[in-house]
Amino acid sequence: MKLDGRVLKPGEYQLTENTLLLRDVPKQFVLEIETQNKPQENTSLSGLYKSSGNFCTQCEPEGFRRITYFLDRPDVMSSFTTTITADKKRYPVLLSMATRSRKASLPRVSIGSVGKILLKKPSYLFALVGGDLEHIEDFL
Repeated sequence: MKLDGRVLKPGEYQLTENTLLLRDVPKQFVLEIETQNKPQENTSLSGLYKSSGNFCTQCEPEGFRRITYFLDRPDVMSSFTTTITADKKRYPVLLSMATRSRKASLPRVSIGSVGKILLKKPSYLFALVGGDLEHIEDFL
């Protein structure tokens, strides 16, 4: 966790199962949080999860808080930077709501939608999909 680029020490924040509390922060600041998720174990279909072999997000109404610590309310407007990295053979299509600023072309890795959201949005509009979406058939 970083506050304005400085790594926070354990005594500078309080972390519980449901809460992250930062004390004595400036009126404006940049908070960077790196989280680890196991979307293949998320069966709630909320937040980041895996379904039919594809990674997906469903953040409405409060699913974004399942991805990272966040004031997950519609009145909190934020800009997001998203980088998606995956095995190119298993997940050839990587999409998010970011404006693509670059796309990697590595032999075994796909990197998609690396960029920043230009307009501030509420977290429930955050979107990410990764998978083999080249061709999908469905029958009724």
